[in-house]
Amino acid sequence: MIIDDHPGIRTLIRELLDDCLAVSQAGNPVFLEYESGEQALQAATTFVPDLVTVDLRMRSMDGAQCIRRLRQEIPDALVIVVTSLHGESVARHALLAGADGLVFKDDLTAIQGLVHDHLLALLPT
Repeated sequence: MIIDDHPGIRTLIRELLDDCLAVSQAGNPVFLEYESGEQALQAATTFVPDLVTVDLRMRSMDGAQCIRRLRQEIPDALVIVVTSLHGESVARHALLAGADGLVFKDDLTAIQGLVHDHLLALLPT
């Protein structure tokens, strides 16, 4: 599930995740895209994603509020904040809301490393 109010960013995230996950999973991963937290929350009642990316700053519902509500519906999903905002307070805000990780929009390729590390942690030792 990709939640961002900018279509171009959603496309870039999907392409990066497609590249990352196509190697590690059978078949093609499916990413549903939403331009608002409200749309994503409505979809989460019928679609249970393994991975959610969410922008912190969106037009109607902010990303932190969206994350808190998504965590109630899908507590086991990997939630990664994707934001153009920088600073320690931004990271703290995202993590307190329930995010598992944070990626800055000026370094979107870092999302592949977060997902890769998460998948490695799921492997039996």
